[in-house]
Amino acid sequence: MRVLVIEDDPFKAKRILAFLKQQLAIPDVESERSVSTGLVRLVADPKPDALLLDMSLSTYDVGARETGGRPQNFGGIAVLEHMVRRAITIPVAIITQFESFPRDGRELGLGDLHEELSVKYPSLFRELIYYNSRETQWEEQVEIFLKNIEEWRT
Repeated sequence: MRVLVIEDDPFKAKRILAFLKQQLAIPDVESERSVSTGLVRLVADPKPDALLLDMSLSTYDVGARETGGRPQNFGGIAVLEHMVRRAITIPVAIITQFESFPRDGRELGLGDLHEELSVKYPSLFRELIYYNSRETQWEEQVEIFLKNIEEWRT
């Protein structure tokens, strides 16, 4: 199984990658840090079998001379929209450390976000996982998501 992680927080990315490689023994795990590099990886071959996608992402990779472009509260949605346009049908789990997102002067909670993604991206979106570095529930949810990949593909 090939898993792609698109995550711009270095600490969170390191924890997720270590969990996938060490605990779940997934040998083929790749990571990207922004909307733009994630999109490049999604159209390359071989395609991943699953995508773990952060919701809040930088436009570009942050580097020594690069600020990462405009931070996007819904950078993950930009990735999903691109996947729809390119007819890329990889099961996606959103993994976020935020409990709500500001939109149009109000806060969009995780339940509302889950419902919206389920309606707008039914062929892609499978799970919304709340990441908390002090807890392990996110690990259990990632493991269940990955075990269900074959079921969703049929």
